Amino acid sequence: MARHVALLRGVNVGGVKVAMADLRAIAEGLGYDEVSTHLNSGNLLLSSRRRAATVAAELEAALTDRYGRELPVMVRSREELQDALARQPFAGGDRDPSRAQIGFLSEAPKSGAGEGLGPFDGEEWAVDGREVFLYYPDGMGRSKLTTAVLERALGTRVTVRAMRTVAGLVDRL
Repeated sequence: MARHVALLRGVNVGGVKVAMADLRAIAEGLGYDEVSTHLNSGNLLLSSRRRAATVAAELEAALTDRYGRELPVMVRSREELQDALARQPFAGGDRDPSRAQIGFLSEAPKSGAGEGLGPFDGEEWAVDGREVFLYYPDGMGRSKLTTAVLERALGTRVTVRAMRTVAGLVDRL
């Protein structure tokens, strides 16, 4: 049985309030094992024999049914999270690691997607596979490089997590 983390987009920050107990109950109702959550922002850990794409589709359908609106879900393995942490180009040197984020994409964007995006007042971004790596020197709160902007530019859904959160998920998987 494989361990997965399901990363929900826009939970408890985007207008949709999802109690983590409800999220766990939904996952258990779908037949997933070893279900737990991390923080209060839509990080669901689970075990399943199903493929990651199936897990994402089943969770999205159940969440849409429960909350009446689409809640995109990106699913990754422990190895994929570790790999993303290792590839984050903006986390080293004299940069503040707390300002580095990883955006998890539902699929790799088409070639050339995102060209012409920015500049954004010293903020940096780079797409690599199914991740977009971000650096917000002044924090993400007032940035114009939002998840919605990234989704439009890249043509795919995005959910963003702090590096510390991703590291915590790796530890819990």
